[in-house]
Amino acid sequence: MHPGYSLFISRELDPVDYQCIRQESKDFSPGERSPEWGNVAVLGRSDKGVLIAGGTAYWSGSWGRIDAIWSSALPFSEEMASLIIHMLERELEKSRCQTAELSPTTEVGMRIAHRLGYTATENRIWSKSLTAGLRSA
Repeated sequence: MHPGYSLFISRELDPVDYQCIRQESKDFSPGERSPEWGNVAVLGRSDKGVLIAGGTAYWSGSWGRIDAIWSSALPFSEEMASLIIHMLERELEKSRCQTAELSPTTEVGMRIAHRLGYTATENRIWSKSLTAGLRSA
């Protein structure tokens, strides 16, 4: 897994994923704002897995759980994050594949962008910053 510019739900993380994340992470508290790294938003957890978005994932200290992200372009509020989690969980439930790509140019990606209030022009930023994918364990 590469943590840059991705959005996905993962039920569990294997040791390789963990090593990649640790190499990119900073020791901030979930939700803390860092001048060096930008906005960090707590996305919360669900029984389906955890959500990672943007450039860097923040390790919560519990195996297979990440509860905050760094996003260079789209600092999410908890409300937005909850909405994204809900929409992606629905896609995960419908997916019969190991990996289900969720590009912002797909129907699902466009619905998410629209519900988050992005206009057609702003969606170019969404598409560049948040190429999305779902991973199931």
